Amino acid sequence: MVVKNEKQKSLLEHVLRNKDVVFTLDTSMFKDGPLVAMYTGAMKARYSKLFVIASDYPFVKLNLA
Repeated sequence: MVVKNEKQKSLLEHVLRNKDVVFTLDTSMFKDGPLVAMYTGAMKARYSKLFVIASDYPFVKLNLA
């Protein structure tokens, strides 16, 4: 999950503490926004495929991806 700062990471880590989630800080040279997060996620990805979804999307099941 791409987060914009340590505060956001800390809050989400608390909520997702029992899930297998990898966090990465958005350190790109661009301003905030969903495209910047997707760019950062793609650049940090270790796999050839990506799954992108908004972090505030309701009722997402963990097995969706």
